[in-house]
Amino acid sequence: MCVIAPNRNWTAAGHTKTLDRPLRVTEITLPGTRLGAYSSDGTPSDCVALGLLGLAPERPRLVVSGINTGPNLGSDITYSGTVSAAMEGVV
Repeated sequence: MCVIAPNRNWTAAGHTKTLDRPLRVTEITLPGTRLGAYSSDGTPSDCVALGLLGLAPERPRLVVSGINTGPNLGSDITYSGTVSAAMEGVV
């Protein structure tokens, strides 16, 4: 298992990709566990791309995205960084 997650909230980020600067990635331990993970200053879509481009030790077979305080429904879905990260996994 490999966790690569944004280091901040990206609500309403949509399918934003960072193209104007290098992405910063920090190796961390998930709070309350001994599990290692990566934290990035990139968007949710950037985090999926980082995994697919080689940060993950093997090609992901499953992409899990999103811890939300609200739903991703209706017309709001086009603004969702959560949904966009899942779509990036499909792409």
